[in-house]
Amino acid sequence: MLKPTGLQRIRLGLLANALAWRAGSSAVFFVVALLAVAAATAGPVYLSAADQSVLAHVVVPPAPESTGLAVNEQPGRPVPEATFRQALEDLARSPSGGDFEKPVYVAIAPVTVLSASGVAVAVADVVSRSGDCAHLVFVSGHCPAATGAVAVSTRSAAFLHLRVGTTLPTSLAGSRRDLRISGLYAAGSASATYWWGQDYFEFGTAQTQPPRIDALFGEASMLDALSGHEVSLGADVPVNTAGLRATQVPAFRRALAAEEMQLGRLGLLASSGIGSYLDDVATQQQAMTTTIAVIDLQLLLLVLMVLFGIAGRIAAERDQDLALANLRGLSPRSLWAVALREPFLLMVAAAPIGAVIGWLVAFATARADLLPGTPVPFDSLALGAGITAAVAALVATAAGSRRALARSTQRASVGRSRFGSVLTLTGEAFVIALALAAVVQLSASGVGTTAKSQPLAALAPGLIALAVGVIAARAVPFACRLLANATRFTPKVGLSLALQRVARQSGIVRQAVIIAIAVGLACFAVAGISIDRSNRAEQAVFLVGADRALTVSAPANLDFVRAVRRADPSGGKAMAAEVEVSSQGTLLAVDASRFARVAGWVNQPGAASPAKVGRYLAPPVAPEVTVQGDSLAMTVDLRAPVRPRPSLVIGVFNEQYGASGSVTIGPLEVGNHLYETSLEGYCVSVCRLQTITASWPGPPGNSRARRASR
Repeated sequence: MLKPTGLQRIRLGLLANALAWRAGSSAVFFVVALLAVAAATAGPVYLSAADQSVLAHVVVPPAPESTGLAVNEQPGRPVPEATFRQALEDLARSPSGGDFEKPVYVAIAPVTVLSASGVAVAVADVVSRSGDCAHLVFVSGHCPAATGAVAVSTRSAAFLHLRVGTTLPTSLAGSRRDLRISGLYAAGSASATYWWGQDYFEFGTAQTQPPRIDALFGEASMLDALSGHEVSLGADVPVNTAGLRATQVPAFRRALAAEEMQLGRLGLLASSGIGSYLDDVATQQQAMTTTIAVIDLQLLLLVLMVLFGIAGRIAAERDQDLALANLRGLSPRSLWAVALREPFLLMVAAAPIGAVIGWLVAFATARADLLPGTPVPFDSLALGAGITAAVAALVATAAGSRRALARSTQRASVGRSRFGSVLTLTGEAFVIALALAAVVQLSASGVGTTAKSQPLAALAPGLIALAVGVIAARAVPFACRLLANATRFTPKVGLSLALQRVARQSGIVRQAVIIAIAVGLACFAVAGISIDRSNRAEQAVFLVGADRALTVSAPANLDFVRAVRRADPSGGKAMAAEVEVSSQGTLLAVDASRFARVAGWVNQPGAASPAKVGRYLAPPVAPEVTVQGDSLAMTVDLRAPVRPRPSLVIGVFNEQYGASGSVTIGPLEVGNHLYETSLEGYCVSVCRLQTITASWPGPPGNSRARRASR
């Protein structure tokens, strides 16, 4: 009697001989099983990498103020500085504290600059911001190191006639205080990352007197001595999004919301703009999930159908083996084991190799399509998809082998055959109904990529191809029988025999149906890629406006249009553009002289040409008027009396600092008069005259009027 190990060795030998004997069909089955697992795993692996790429592309690039946490006092409810700082320290020690970087503390107090006689000559803010000295460019002097010392911008110092070491009389927190100038710094740009979009360099932006100058930067100890109602406390907390994974986003959002609520309970206002970016990420990720799931599912179903057909062919080759096993009295369970042991062994061997191939395909695709350095993990979703595909492949194999088992055991009764036929017809009718529903849904509402995605519409290509295949599987044999009857007694004997064979052997038709489905899916895929490329190009024209758009940060005193023209003297590659967004809408300003040659334009019936639009945007205008000096005089002839009397107001634009200002000259008098006004504080070097208007009512300004003859 053979030992169990000997029996196992004999069974393994027989199994190996069987695989070798049917090497061709076994190799085909192995390759198709490989494709099934690879198709199932490639989709989730690529989806995971794409989700991370979208997250990195949307969340990481924005400025810190757009994704960070801004903490401030509630209006009218000042918080002691110790309490404020303790709340931020508790934030860093919270379970989600690893997401928050070191906060930048800010203290701001309004200050009025006084003349020697105590008259207000300018307004500003005294600012203490963590690490501000490292981000200020000092022209002379040094950063304030003692209470009562401040740093002033060079343009503010020129306006106030200050230098390092002089004393600046001010009114701070309602009391007079002399501040010592420790250094002069060059005014920076609010667009720099450190300033979090807060413009502390507001020289010349006041619309009324006294003029506003740039912030005075001082020691925190100077502001600590002020009461809570006289100083505003704040903190800018950068949020670390560089290491954020797509799978961590839900937990990250919950933690951030919990911290905002906790700070709110302490009397603080905490807000972050990262939520809008994460919403954008979720929208794009859902669109990718829908697309990849549809592609992956249809490809997997096609492979399983091929596997079903191959399994039937392999089982047919084993009819004699199964019949012999049945004669020897093997139970149905043992017969199933005989029928499926070779496919099972091939599937076990194909599953890990297919998973590796799927990961390699996803890795190569991710490297070509996604951001450089995007991780391509083989996560639990990919593992589950691979296992599910292997199990589905075994089920398809068992279903394909069922008829061979029935023939070998001769247990297929008539009632069972009728039940199978009814079940088959029901399934085919269900597939056709689904295809019709998908077409209706697709026609009515489209595929959709938001939370209201339409699953049937997304699966429409595969369902249509499958329905056409089902109809063809029924129609082709029927048509062949009709044609065979029509050609039976004609000289076309060969055609008649071929038609009869096709009508009797449904397996040939099923194989042709699989090919038809594959061709249909391929046609849908190619057409979809072509349409998608065209749609992306057209959408890019509207969203980007040109073949390539660069977002730049320009200093306030830079003539941006002139700079772009110098960068591209040809005028055909670059055009200056600026977008202004407000509650009233969005304004796009462009260099109209280059619009026709640079801007992307979709030619539509009835739409104006880009050249015509450029001419419309740049009509003939009067030459600009520039003003230099600290005063302005103009002659105005008011030919009729007006009640109430209007005031003469001019609008000027400081070319050096990029600031606009409105100067009220004084009330207009009837007749020809000369009006003069001071531009001190508005025009340090050169200004451009923007507007001359009459305003009602007009309070008297710092000007005088006298008669002049012309």
